[in-house]
Amino acid sequence: MIKEIEECITKYNINNFFFSADTFTWDKQWVIELCAKITKKNMHIRWGANSRVDTLDEEMVAWMKKAGCYIIGFGAESASQHILDKMRKGITVNQIEQAVGLCEKYGINSFLIFIIGLPWETNDTVNETIKFVKKTAASFIEVNIAYPFPGTEFYNIAKENRLFDDSLLMGHDYSNPLVKSFSLSTSELRNMRKKILWAFYMRFNYILKQIVKVKTVGAAFGYLNYGIRLITNFLKT
Repeated sequence: MIKEIEECITKYNINNFFFSADTFTWDKQWVIELCAKITKKNMHIRWGANSRVDTLDEEMVAWMKKAGCYIIGFGAESASQHILDKMRKGITVNQIEQAVGLCEKYGINSFLIFIIGLPWETNDTVNETIKFVKKTAASFIEVNIAYPFPGTEFYNIAKENRLFDDSLLMGHDYSNPLVKSFSLSTSELRNMRKKILWAFYMRFNYILKQIVKVKTVGAAFGYLNYGIRLITNFLKT
């Protein structure tokens, strides 16, 4: 990896990277060794990676920051412990909070990805996620509606309980919601998705915090463009 990074820097003038691994932080010693080498070689790169909230600790995060990490993505999935347990995620809501807190402490952006619409989703479980995002220190979030990929256990449960119209299943087009839960319709889930995003992004303190972070004109335009797309998405759906 070090050789490939060096080639990108010297040959192509690339200094921004995303380390594409499902769980980049799985092996703590490997991560620290990589970060130590990046630091020792004074590479001065910026990079991001995906992680699980239960694989981070302070020593690792400190090394990641030192080596140029500026964003970490987490599959939080839900802020309802009931949903996390039903989907066998193997994490707790408290661990999500702790991971975000570590990122906040070391000045690393945290990106939480949530999913709603599993069979056991209710108004109450969604509201737990809404309550969580209103107070989280995470930098960004995204919310997806569960999609019944053929071959998965979710697909089998959803099909057996007629939670989606099989004729509408179009390959892997998970941008097109078609599932419902035992108690929420597809349209209700679409509205719930918007509510979660709105609850997070439309907080005055959050907006102010992001404005303070902007250091360059390019970053300002990036945030403005993202904000416009977000609002447009709200109006369309």
